[in-house]
Amino acid sequence: LVPNFNVTTILHSKFFQKRSFFFTDILIDVTNLQVLYRLIVFEQGLYGNINVGAAAFKNCISLKKVSLLGDFTELGSNMFTGCTNLSDVTIASGIKQIGSSAFEGCQHLQSIELPKSLTKLGDDAFKDCTSLRTVTIPKQVKSMESSAFENCTSLDSVVIEGFVPEIEKNTFRSCHSLRFISLPVSVKKIGSHAFDGCAALRSITLPITLTSIGDDAFAKCVSLSQVVVPAAVTEIGDDAFSEC
Repeated sequence: LVPNFNVTTILHSKFFQKRSFFFTDILIDVTNLQVLYRLIVFEQGLYGNINVGAAAFKNCISLKKVSLLGDFTELGSNMFTGCTNLSDVTIASGIKQIGSSAFEGCQHLQSIELPKSLTKLGDDAFKDCTSLRTVTIPKQVKSMESSAFENCTSLDSVVIEGFVPEIEKNTFRSCHSLRFISLPVSVKKIGSHAFDGCAALRSITLPITLTSIGDDAFAKCVSLSQVVVPAAVTEIGDDAFSEC
């Protein structure tokens, strides 16, 4: 049975110390969270607006599935950092921001469908998600911060539909398997080391709006055989294409 109370805020990871807690019909003895916790379900409409603080589920290494169906607008920083066995994530529409390092180090996460409502991806959001294979950045995204997908070594394909003005530093650094990426015409700047070490990348179409390519932006892209630099580019940084 579900107790008759509403949850609107989880402040931080200490919330789970020395107590039991209900999500839908699942009783979780959270005194030993890493051993017993397998599933999180926030049901839509059950709790009202939900605010989940930083690192709420950090390093829950047994966590495998998360369904975020409640009335969220933001996923806090480090929310699922280090959940190394997390492989199944459902995010309902309504989420506008994914915080810094929210899914960093989720090594078994192979795919994720980002909601159309999303406007911002925090730095390191999916860093070290080494099994992640494809990702589509929705149209409403206007900010994708540094290292968002750094060291996603299995990432093969990226489509950016959002009107992001910049591919920030280290965004796709060390994505060794990246073969295809579609950049929107809104991109004016590619930051330092943005694609450094993308060894499988053979070609990339740079938007005509591009004005700046940062230091080491495409360094060690050893398969890159063709690049057309747009006429609008006024700055190419040090070692931008070194070891190509």
